[in-house]
Amino acid sequence: MKRIGLVAGAAFALLLVIAAGGFRVSFPSWVSLPTTTQPQPQPQPPVIPDKPVVNVTHSLPSSMMVGDAISLEMQLTHSKLLKDGSGELYLVALLKAKEVAEARGDRPPLNLSLVIDRSGSMEARGKMEKAKEAAKRIVKRLSAEDYISIVAYSTDAEVLLSARAPTNLDEIFRIIDDIEPVGATNLSEGLELGRKEVEKNLSGKAINRVLLLSDGKANMGIKDPRRLAELSQTIAQAGVSVTCLGLGKDFNEDLMLDIAEFGRGNFYFIERSNQILDIFQKELKGLLAAVAKDVELTIKPGAEVSIERVYGYRPTFQKSQVSIPLGSISSGQERKIVMKIKVKTGKVGPLTVADAELNYENLLSKAKVSDKAIVGLAVTEKPALVDAGRSNKALARAETVVAAENLNEVVAQVKAKKDGEAIRMLKQQIEVTRDRNRVYNDQYLNTQVSQMEEMLDDIEQGRLNSERRAIVVKQGKTQSYLMMR
Repeated sequence: MKRIGLVAGAAFALLLVIAAGGFRVSFPSWVSLPTTTQPQPQPQPPVIPDKPVVNVTHSLPSSMMVGDAISLEMQLTHSKLLKDGSGELYLVALLKAKEVAEARGDRPPLNLSLVIDRSGSMEARGKMEKAKEAAKRIVKRLSAEDYISIVAYSTDAEVLLSARAPTNLDEIFRIIDDIEPVGATNLSEGLELGRKEVEKNLSGKAINRVLLLSDGKANMGIKDPRRLAELSQTIAQAGVSVTCLGLGKDFNEDLMLDIAEFGRGNFYFIERSNQILDIFQKELKGLLAAVAKDVELTIKPGAEVSIERVYGYRPTFQKSQVSIPLGSISSGQERKIVMKIKVKTGKVGPLTVADAELNYENLLSKAKVSDKAIVGLAVTEKPALVDAGRSNKALARAETVVAAENLNEVVAQVKAKKDGEAIRMLKQQIEVTRDRNRVYNDQYLNTQVSQMEEMLDDIEQGRLNSERRAIVVKQGKTQSYLMMR
């Protein structure tokens, strides 16, 4: 089902002026935000509208209709752009899935492969026993319409349970109980075998997914992170998504994040073995509550517009347009996609920023959906109009992803044991985020400040032995990953 909505939004120069009037924010040099050449208005109290000016949200109607699984809202950071200004701004796509009953009878079938690390390191701290318990719990929640397979990997990989309906629980539980930790970590072979098991029953009507658990680094088989990410991307393009669950302090967080992102699945950091069950349950709950799959947002910029950057996702650029695959989306789930764009601003008047198209399979109605929105702005010679038309909601979301990028830089310093620099950068980012939020008043940013303060406290108190340092790095990468979404 197709609908077209018009979102009038526009640009804003984030770096120098936040609010109308004399409210200025100075950014540290390491914060990467666009600059502006717009003239400064005379000092006056900031004007913060309750709603974005000239901003019409494109969303699905509240009543249930064919294809009504996801609402889509496209926003720019301002409804006006200054003529002869920098032309840099952010385009924000906000997606929200429809809320549905948790125990619904029409859920899509699941086609899952549990790919479990059984290397020698899994013996420590009860990791293997907790992983077994989590695997059993997942199997218990499946129905006769689902498929489950189990792959274990160490020096090599082995299919312990070939893909089947989970009808004989006693047999499946015996197989799980017999898993014993030994050997190295051949992650690539485990991933390949999991993929093959899912592909045996690959269906457009099902959620097809590999759940990959690892507590260590890939030291057998394919070890190159780039090649492993490419493998995950290939698997995803064939219709099988990959969720990664990193356990403990020793796994490669950058690798597992890349596999999850290219694999169009999710990433989880499991700090302690007693969290394994909860995290597996969280992933399964999301799969059972999926309302849409194969979600993809395509942005075709206008003639005067270029897309400079897409944050937090692995987009595909084709000619002038960009496509962002989002995998499946569950009941009530929200996603944001932030893009940095540049507009040629030599001529006063209206212009089209982008055509947006959201395609997905509606798992509620079993229909293919294509939703569309047009995003436009106006170029003006009046700076006051630029400031008055700002969208605080869009600005807060853009600020979120910029802060996430800067947090990654902090994490890099912690990993390199440059704690003094990490402290300096964290303090600056916390101050900047607080300053912005005095204008935006956004709960997301409040949460981010709290999380960054916790990290800062850990570093300042000198608590970072080698184990704790590894944990803080993984916590920071996970926080950044979630902030991007």
